[in-house]
Amino acid sequence: MDTQLCGDKVTKKVFRKQANGELPGALVWIDSANFRWTQSQAPPLEIHIERCKINPRVVIARPGQEIFFMNEDPVSYDLQLESQSHGIRSRPLPPNLKRSVITFDRSDFVNVRCLLHPHVISYIMIQAHPYYGITDERGRVKLSNFPPGRYRLALWHEALGLKKTAEIEVSAGNKQIELKWEEINSQ
Repeated sequence: MDTQLCGDKVTKKVFRKQANGELPGALVWIDSANFRWTQSQAPPLEIHIERCKINPRVVIARPGQEIFFMNEDPVSYDLQLESQSHGIRSRPLPPNLKRSVITFDRSDFVNVRCLLHPHVISYIMIQAHPYYGITDERGRVKLSNFPPGRYRLALWHEALGLKKTAEIEVSAGNKQIELKWEEINSQ
């Protein structure tokens, strides 16, 4: 590890669920293969590595969307991107690299880890439809404009390391659905 740049201690972020059940930083999506993007192309997604940290740490991208990894540090990183349907990809990032481009062609969940700096980690969800989001600091997310019907809502959080789902019913008049983390089933 590069102690001059990263320090000599790794501080692990400890997750503490809010007392009122709020869950900030969770991925939330409608778990359905029936939806597809209708827009043509999304702008590139930028992931920066600076001072041995990846920012943003959790992102969602579309299949085929360009993801730019940008190394802003004077040290090298050797990223390993691992997913179920895409296998393992290696992505070396030399010092001060302006950008390295990667794409994924189908829905998946990608774990990103640096082989040289084990605390440098990130997560990328590749989602084939627009019905997803990341909860804010109050544990809220807004998913909009999907047709009425029954859906399976899925939720994942890095610290809890599991996917949970809940069946929801959306009617034409629904404006808001509130779910508590404890009420969602584990998978």
